Amino acid sequence: MLNHASKHKTAEELQQEVDELRYQLQVAEDTIEAIRTGSVDALAVQENGVTKIFTLEGAEETYRVLVENMGEGAVTLNQHGLILYCNSQFAKFVNLSLSEVIGSPFQRFLPTDYQESFQTIFALGWKQHVKSEFVLKPIQQDLLHVYISLTTIATKGDEVLGIIITNLSEQKELERLTLTKRELSKKNEELIRINDDLDTFVYTASHDLKNPVLNIEGLVTILEEVLEGDASSEEVKQIISHISSSVTRFKTTILDLTEISKVQKNFSSTPEAIDCQQIIKEVKEGLGEIISTSNAEVIVSISDCHGLQFSKKNFKSIVYNLLSNAIKYRSPDRKPIIYVNLENKDNYIVLSVRDNGLGINLKNESKLFAMFKRYHDHVEGSGIGLYIVKRIMDNADGKISVDSEIGKGSTFTLYFKVFEEAKSY
Repeated sequence: MLNHASKHKTAEELQQEVDELRYQLQVAEDTIEAIRTGSVDALAVQENGVTKIFTLEGAEETYRVLVENMGEGAVTLNQHGLILYCNSQFAKFVNLSLSEVIGSPFQRFLPTDYQESFQTIFALGWKQHVKSEFVLKPIQQDLLHVYISLTTIATKGDEVLGIIITNLSEQKELERLTLTKRELSKKNEELIRINDDLDTFVYTASHDLKNPVLNIEGLVTILEEVLEGDASSEEVKQIISHISSSVTRFKTTILDLTEISKVQKNFSSTPEAIDCQQIIKEVKEGLGEIISTSNAEVIVSISDCHGLQFSKKNFKSIVYNLLSNAIKYRSPDRKPIIYVNLENKDNYIVLSVRDNGLGINLKNESKLFAMFKRYHDHVEGSGIGLYIVKRIMDNADGKISVDSEIGKGSTFTLYFKVFEEAKSY
């Protein structure tokens, strides 16, 4: 029964009292629930005469924000392996929206080969904390290497299984790159050993073959002297002439192999500031006889060679091979004129050697710098000069180009990098 005072209260006042009683009842129920569950996160706060209870349920929003901003994926599963909850990061992992993930079986995102092993750790996860490397299969994307951690989580209802998923793709890629680098380093060491063995073989072979060839050459000379004046031995003399020619070519090949071996070892020569003009002068002097015999004219123009750091031996080898080739492959129809120009252009020291010789067919330009490749067989030579020049330039991070026209001549242009500090080539 309502007391006498209540009879005089309005309906609005009575409704306010009912609402207040309901609120107090809810507070009491929350307090009892907090005590019953032993929640250490339950907190009673007096505010304006009103007691408010904050339990774990009240702190749920804070934890949700934390989970949503994790770099790892977070998932909860029921006993049947269905996804009850996942954060946005896991949805990104599997390339779906949150609504498409929640309610799906977790095994939907596993490769077939990993289904059985997941069942094993899924069952174990309900009993103890489990950690393992695993693989996810995102929708329409490559497999994702992950690290998963499984543990049970108590709720007001049944227990659920919580899984934290860490993306290991970057780590796996780093491991792959490290392994590849290690393998490349091993292969490089093997190639260095092979190159050393080849250098040793070339040097030894050319050295060991030199003496027998010289002996054959000497015996042929003696045989020619013995047969000299004997008309009946004309056929034999022709045979001996062929043998002598073969021995000469053999000697040339051996010398070329020796030269290649030397150049290979000089590729790593320490660069130094060089006097380009002096080196070109020395090369001209070394080729003095062939220049004189061929009546060749070599015109040198050096506008700038400042800043060139290079191996003196290698630069000399380049100039020697280009000049000797220009004279060797001269045209019989005109006086050979060779222009050697050196200038500083666009951060390069540019060397060009232009002649008015036979010219080259550039249809097979890619083979021009191949070892033992020759384009004019009527001239003595082995075809290693341009090979050596190209190898030296490649090893020095330089460039070489050729412009040529049959019957008019050729121009070889070489670009040497200008370095502020000396670098090993």
